[in-house]
Amino acid sequence: MFKIALALTVLTAQATPLKNTDDFLKESQAAFEKASKETTFEKKSTVLKALEKSFEATLNQYEKTNPTEGDDKEQDVARLFYTLEPVFELAKLKEKTKKDCARKKQDILTGDNQPDDAPTSPNAKEALRWIELLCK
Repeated sequence: MFKIALALTVLTAQATPLKNTDDFLKESQAAFEKASKETTFEKKSTVLKALEKSFEATLNQYEKTNPTEGDDKEQDVARLFYTLEPVFELAKLKEKTKKDCARKKQDILTGDNQPDDAPTSPNAKEALRWIELLCK
């Protein structure tokens, strides 16, 4: 009986489609709306940490599914995750300062790899939006 349940669990996990960038942007939007209603940095950070865990779980699934080389979908999710990484780092601080906020904002803009006259990428815009919310 245990083997059957285990086999069904494994098959279900494999059959579940992995999240893509659009899924994460929607998840980020929902988390952002929830965090916007919070009044403290700590509570906003808690919402953001849940989003980070979701990213990590999906990236781990991608790695298990295709350990040799990621496909475009996986790479796009990873790019969004790494663009949001300064935001996740900021959320892990006990207290944030204006200097912390400015540094993380600069990290996002530098990591965006866009020419000075080019518009900010959608991933960086999402990260900057979170920085603005956390640094209010």
